[in-house]
Amino acid sequence: MNFRTVVAVLSLFLLSTLVKAQYTMHKMISVGYTYQNQSFGEVGGKLLFLKNDDVIYRLGGSAMMGSVDSKFAIMPKLQADVLLNFEKM
Repeated sequence: MNFRTVVAVLSLFLLSTLVKAQYTMHKMISVGYTYQNQSFGEVGGKLLFLKNDDVIYRLGGSAMMGSVDSKFAIMPKLQADVLLNFEKM
């Protein structure tokens, strides 16, 4: 399976779970600095889906931009997180 298929299946799974219950969505913009054997500036966005206080879904994407071997490079970065609060479960 290639990367696009995995991302599509994961996205469909997460979106199908989000349709079943009422969630609130918060949009966030992130700007930062990342060091991965070189220095990169990072610009991106995140979506935070909240269901009460028990489960939080976070989807994000960003672009890391910097100089590698004297050439400008852009690396995409995708993130997906599921955060659970075990104290309330």
